[in-house]
Amino acid sequence: MNVANVVSSRGEGISMHQALNRLEYKKIRAEVSSEKLILLIEKSPSLIEEWILFAEDKRTDGGYALEREEIEQHNSKEQAEIAVNYILKELDFWAKFQ
Repeated sequence: MNVANVVSSRGEGISMHQALNRLEYKKIRAEVSSEKLILLIEKSPSLIEEWILFAEDKRTDGGYALEREEIEQHNSKEQAEIAVNYILKELDFWAKFQ
């Protein structure tokens, strides 16, 4: 599941809470590593854009920021690393409220 997409108005528009529950994030978090996510993003670099759009569209002060300009000045490997760092921090932040 692409959390960034399903919580946006471009996707299903569900809440982050609903998305994390559907994903069973708390159960799978121990298995989710930066390395695995980097490989996933390298195979599907469009995921970076999905998370940038998610970050730009956030209507809350909670969580973290991901700036397009921060991403675009790096090579593709670095972009994947920055995106993964953001994704894990963001999901871990919201998982605390479940």
